Amino acid sequence: VGGGNVVPGAAGLPLSRFAWLVVWFAGRRLGRDLQATSPLNAIGLISPRPVLLIHGANDPLVPRADQQAIYAACGDPKDLWQVAGMGHREAHEKFRAEYIARVIGFFNQHIKE
Repeated sequence: VGGGNVVPGAAGLPLSRFAWLVVWFAGRRLGRDLQATSPLNAIGLISPRPVLLIHGANDPLVPRADQQAIYAACGDPKDLWQVAGMGHREAHEKFRAEYIARVIGFFNQHIKE
């Protein structure tokens, strides 16, 4: 989303107020309860595979407390980069070089030949 925190064309209304509605409609369309398949419920099943989480610290869709809860639910090995000032899916655009370095560094650290 453009500014990361408003719905485009909706008179600047906060995106976080509509996130539940988006999840509800997406669930209806997919025929699934998306809350039951939330990352928090599934992330622990990934272990012992490495997990790198990259979140915007100002993400209106995944609040900081949820980011911390998802990270805490991960098994090891894991890493979390909370990108200051960023919203949802903005870090790779605004901090491209650091984003690439962190992802490649994580792969190099955890993927053995």
